Amino acid sequence: MNIAVLKFGGSVIGGLDDIGRVARRIKERMDGGAFPVVVVSAMRGMTDELMGMARALSPHPPGRELDMLISVGERISMSLLAIALNELGIPARSYTGSQVGIITENRHTSARVYEVKLYRILDSIREGVVPIVAGFQGVSLEREVTTLGRGGSDLTAVALTVALRRHFDEVEVEFYKNVEGVLPVAPSIAPSRPIPLMSYEEMITMSSLGARIIHSRAASLAARYEIPLHIHGLESKGGTVVKKVEFLEAPHVRGIVSMPAVSVYLRVREDRRLPQVISRLSSAGVSPVLFYHTYLDDEPQLAFVIRESDLGTFMDITSGYDVIEEVMQLDRVLVSVVGYGVGNSSEVKDTILSTSEKLGIHVDAFISDDYRVSLLIDRSREVELVRALAEAFDLIAPDSAE
Repeated sequence: MNIAVLKFGGSVIGGLDDIGRVARRIKERMDGGAFPVVVVSAMRGMTDELMGMARALSPHPPGRELDMLISVGERISMSLLAIALNELGIPARSYTGSQVGIITENRHTSARVYEVKLYRILDSIREGVVPIVAGFQGVSLEREVTTLGRGGSDLTAVALTVALRRHFDEVEVEFYKNVEGVLPVAPSIAPSRPIPLMSYEEMITMSSLGARIIHSRAASLAARYEIPLHIHGLESKGGTVVKKVEFLEAPHVRGIVSMPAVSVYLRVREDRRLPQVISRLSSAGVSPVLFYHTYLDDEPQLAFVIRESDLGTFMDITSGYDVIEEVMQLDRVLVSVVGYGVGNSSEVKDTILSTSEKLGIHVDAFISDDYRVSLLIDRSREVELVRALAEAFDLIAPDSAE
């Protein structure tokens, strides 16, 4: 039996009309010979709305109650989609993460998946009933509802694929978005065409640096088990395939992404607590984009570049330091050029730096590794730099260039 795990994100589920379109797309996949196992996100904007309600009552709501609240969004989507499929004559049944056996660590709002037991899914497939699974959620060994972090529905889809491959020879996973595939440049900045083929490393890098395509944890899990990821629009037939790629060519640029960032400079009296602080940041899911530790006049100097979304957690953790001086720059953005070998290419780096220099853009920090080159700049220059770099690396669609 050919199993297709179909994941529909909030970008394609905005209301009841969209639910109907998703149901028809599932029917098309069935008519094509695949038996679907469906994963859904909350409808567009719903998770933010639920989070807003919680924050209105408390600036720091308990993690357990927050998970109980925000897991509701996916449950609404799964139930409505099951109703729509049954109306089309396709037997379908909705399941929560706990009902299908997604077992996680006992950590709220960003739990990691331990295993997937496929409770009820295998029975559903044998009965010919399409399972509709609520993404983004699971249950801990302590029987508490947990969520997997923003974008966690992608992780649900890949984890189910891994588990289903132990029972069926043919299992593929598809992600449906509101774009034709993975675009090298944000469509709000410049028009571009979908990237036909990407490596796991490129996808992980783009996702971790601001591209809202496939969650980086989902891409990492897919890479571990070598599961190709098929990404396309709801109506499109093409799109992007992410899989293991052996590169025999010169370095190339796949895309340009950006994300809001904050730079923090701390001058402290002593640094013996530094390992504990780094450990606490890691445990809280805060991974600095850049960190360095040096000395000035025998006083420890700490410099961080972090995601803007991590600022509150970062400040809570570092507040225990004996800080002599703190300098924070909030209006920053990290612009990253991503692709195989770009960080090792003098030609790519020269193009990036010369482009920013021609625009008169001051670079606060320059970071590079095998798959990316990142510049920390003033946020007001973001669009200007991204578009100029897209032109420099020929990423703008030829028939759309001005």
